[in-house]
Amino acid sequence: MELVALRGETLDLLRHRDVLPDPRRGWPQLDHSAIYHVPAMIRIQRLIPAAAERDNPHFSLSMRFLEGLDADESPRLYSVANDSWVLNRRGDFDKEAFKHVVHGTQLERLHELTESDPKLRENVRDFVARLIDYSNETRMLTDFGGDGNVVFDGASYHLIDAFYGMPNVFDDAERALGQIGRGEAISPQDRNKTFFSVNYIRALNAVAHALGIEKRVELVRSGKGHQEPNWDHVRSALRPPDPSVKKESSSGESAAVFFPVPFQPW
Repeated sequence: MELVALRGETLDLLRHRDVLPDPRRGWPQLDHSAIYHVPAMIRIQRLIPAAAERDNPHFSLSMRFLEGLDADESPRLYSVANDSWVLNRRGDFDKEAFKHVVHGTQLERLHELTESDPKLRENVRDFVARLIDYSNETRMLTDFGGDGNVVFDGASYHLIDAFYGMPNVFDDAERALGQIGRGEAISPQDRNKTFFSVNYIRALNAVAHALGIEKRVELVRSGKGHQEPNWDHVRSALRPPDPSVKKESSSGESAAVFFPVPFQPW
């Protein structure tokens, strides 16, 4: 543990992203131009040359999360993608729905490269099959929401910083989807877990389908008796909080804001 000097602006950004989900934790106002000395654990990663090569494709959603997009953007494709790759209803591969899930991401680029590179295709198929097994066995997700965590270099693939370490996250997400279906409110913590679980599973299963892999990650397990999801309600319940909304004090002046839950764990 060391004391690290951080500008107030940087510390303000970090507190929005990495505060523990504890509603009792509040933050004072920070001076963005001031220097604060805060205790921190320093982690140094071994350099992996493949990660430094710009042309190497990543297995990454590149921060494209469908529930964070405008609500009126392709509602039909949103429902098709969820039915196919969250509920795992078997059917023909829908290229348009797949494009909706991965548009503009490293996953889209990786898939395009596999169509002309048989060796890369086999490596991606191997990784996806193993990741599906791991996800079903542990009920945990790995972090491919952003770039740089899973990198392919043709001959192999590298998990740079992919292990998320949140236990039972799929169980919590499955329970939260049931609550949404019954019209019940979910906690900010469960919204966070469900948001990332749904995006993770949808993308991973979509890529598996595109590559001809039969395995799927199972979020909603058979025999649970869940009712049919209303995907408009799910999207609304999982939509990220509006960062422009600020709490006001009773006098109408801006008040210190509490940040009980991180929206993005990256």
